[in-house]
Amino acid sequence: MASDINADKVQQGSKIFAQSCVMCHTDGRNVIAKQRDLSKKAIDEYIGLDVKSIKKFIQDSNVHRRALAFSAKLTDTDYENVAAFVYNQAMDSKW
Repeated sequence: MASDINADKVQQGSKIFAQSCVMCHTDGRNVIAKQRDLSKKAIDEYIGLDVKSIKKFIQDSNVHRRALAFSAKLTDTDYENVAAFVYNQAMDSKW
């Protein structure tokens, strides 16, 4: 696990992911762009394999902004926690 994330961030990110992301990303898949799943390989190729890059992608992506509009507004910390969860899942091949 990267030094900038911890188990609490991953756990909090898991909860947010279950509420806000799982409809499009069940088991790490991607229903919008199938080749851009949440596997370590795809994240490294399309986003950058670090928490900061994943967080920026989630926050800045037009697709994500529209999807997240249906859930409660996320704080900067929420985005960081989701990114930590996604990173952890990908790095440990948990999808």
